[in-house]
Amino acid sequence: MTWGGVELEPEAEQWLPGLSAGHRGTVAFYVDLLAVRGPLLTEPYSRELDGKLRERRFHLDSTRSASPTGSPPGAGSSC
Repeated sequence: MTWGGVELEPEAEQWLPGLSAGHRGTVAFYVDLLAVRGPLLTEPYSRELDGKLRERRFHLDSTRSASPTGSPPGAGSSC
């Protein structure tokens, strides 16, 4: 059972095509994990910044990537 939908922000839609197939697979894994766990997704995959604003965290090779997300009550999340 999934928590909710995950919507890509325009910046993510522009960023994804520039990644290698392997990196896109890594990103897809973490987006799927977010869809399943939602606000219950904790460290090391996400970190609370302020209230419902969280930073998703993952690595592509040796580079740490992070993106902030806000989750309004009853809504899905965005990447």
